[in-house]
Amino acid sequence: MFERLTIRTDICVEPGNNIVYNNPNDPDGMYNILDLAECLYNGGEVESSILLKISNRLAAYEDIGKSPEEIISTIEDYKDVSQQYANFVHEMQPLKEAKAEGRLMVLPCKVGDAIWKIKSAFSYSTKPMEDRVERIIISKNEILVCCTSGTKFSIDCVGKIVFISREEAEKALEGASHDT
Repeated sequence: MFERLTIRTDICVEPGNNIVYNNPNDPDGMYNILDLAECLYNGGEVESSILLKISNRLAAYEDIGKSPEEIISTIEDYKDVSQQYANFVHEMQPLKEAKAEGRLMVLPCKVGDAIWKIKSAFSYSTKPMEDRVERIIISKNEILVCCTSGTKFSIDCVGKIVFISREEAEKALEGASHDT
């Protein structure tokens, strides 16, 4: 546990010097930095130890290279990110359970997406043909994507004759033309 060296108080005589330190030689007293220096000057070893701790703590703090405001801001940012992460983990729990039970599948497209076909029923096209996903049917045996043109295909065809981007479809057509 972090042990504070300082105590903030409003009972100090000197204005602007409201930080005091406990002195084990005088448990009832409160000493400001000048009091400790005076005790040290008069041969106080305990006060020397307190001043050394203060110096080491200050040096460690300054080694961080941030102002108190920056540190507080960093802590607040961390709390925000931490809370966002906790919320994310909580929201993902049902998906994790569904995946473990085999009930989760990521579909390659959604209703309204453009898809690109490079093959029609019995002929090859020389350029990709655009279509739109109208609905997706999930049955016991397969998942069918139905398009606005009336075309239906299994999601297993994605990446083979149906593509999510025009660039992928053109690349596949290029490869097919080199194979023939």
